[in-house]
Amino acid sequence: MRKAAVADKLVSLSSVKCAMLGLIGMVGLLLSAIGPFKVPFAETLAKTYYRQAIVGLLVMVTVIAGLVTAVVKLFDPNQFKDQLVRWVHERTQRDLVLDGELNVSYFPKLALESGKASLSQRRSAREFASIERARVTIAWLPLLRGRLHIDSAEIEGLRAQLVRLKDGSTNVDDLAHDVAAIESAHVDLDSLRLAGASLQWNDEIAWQRGGLSELQLELGRLADGVASPLAASARVDAPAAGIDARLQLKGRLLFDSAAGRIELARPSDAAHRRPARPRF
Repeated sequence: MRKAAVADKLVSLSSVKCAMLGLIGMVGLLLSAIGPFKVPFAETLAKTYYRQAIVGLLVMVTVIAGLVTAVVKLFDPNQFKDQLVRWVHERTQRDLVLDGELNVSYFPKLALESGKASLSQRRSAREFASIERARVTIAWLPLLRGRLHIDSAEIEGLRAQLVRLKDGSTNVDDLAHDVAAIESAHVDLDSLRLAGASLQWNDEIAWQRGGLSELQLELGRLADGVASPLAASARVDAPAAGIDARLQLKGRLLFDSAAGRIELARPSDAAHRRPARPRF
């Protein structure tokens, strides 16, 4: 019984050794084909042990795939909700509320999706913005190289309150500062879509209120120095100014970080406004 166990162990060790020799031979052949010199004994090893090498390679791929699948299945992004909420509060002094589930998928691209969520005003419990759903897909290869390449970003049901305070500041100055601190050379966005968005503004200096509702926006690739196709539509309501209009906009948006400007090509040809209706 003991001798049989020892024999089985020796056979398994021999099989692993043959598989390793076969893999070395196959890699050597590949290097010899693309490199300036030939690897000694590569052809002999590959011919002698190619069966064991193929079996060993299949076993390795199966084991790695099994481990990756197990990790993905066991990983639940919702267990990090508290850490995310805490990080946002420490970074922005705003309260993040995640009412919906967080979902992550890894193939063929990294995809992050959230349900209902809201963000408070800075150092206040009052709501600043909320969404019904958001989904972002990120390319793997640029991410591994230290670049954030967002293939697509979709936001549905965005609601936001924009305020200009009496001192001239706004309730988004802190967020704008954080966005401006991001290195534009390290971020690419292929497409952005807003659906069913609504933006309300309140100017405490001019004592004016207004809003954009039914906002739909589609933006193509947004990268430094690249003109991106833009299409948007919204209803504009500003009672103090007597405006009740429907806007449609088509053009190309250019973002130039070096010059610190954003340009919209041919806005006069792309924007159309309906005359204001009398309000009773």
